[in-house]
Amino acid sequence: MRKKSASRKEQKAELAALLARVDLHDSPLPSPCIGVCRIDARTALCEGCLRTRDEIAQWGVFDDASRCTVWQAIGRRHRDLSARRRWFFFPF
Repeated sequence: MRKKSASRKEQKAELAALLARVDLHDSPLPSPCIGVCRIDARTALCEGCLRTRDEIAQWGVFDDASRCTVWQAIGRRHRDLSARRRWFFFPF
C-alpha cells in the first residue's frame, strides 16, 4: 500500500513511532511497511521501512521468529544510520 507523498522528515518520524510501539511478543507481528517502497541505492534498504529486498519479499512467509529478527534488524539499522547521519531522512 503506497501512501500519498510525505516529507522525508515525516517518513522518518513514522518509522520511529512504529519502532517505539511494536511489541515483539505480539503474534502475528505487523509489517513494518509505511508505504514508501523505494530501495535506496546507497544502503540497499527500503527508504521507508529499512528492510532489504529479501526481507520484503519473504515477509509473507516468515514465521514470528523470523519477523522478530527483521524488526530487531530494522531497529539496529535505524540507530546506526541515525548515529552516522547517513540516513537521508535527517535534515542536515
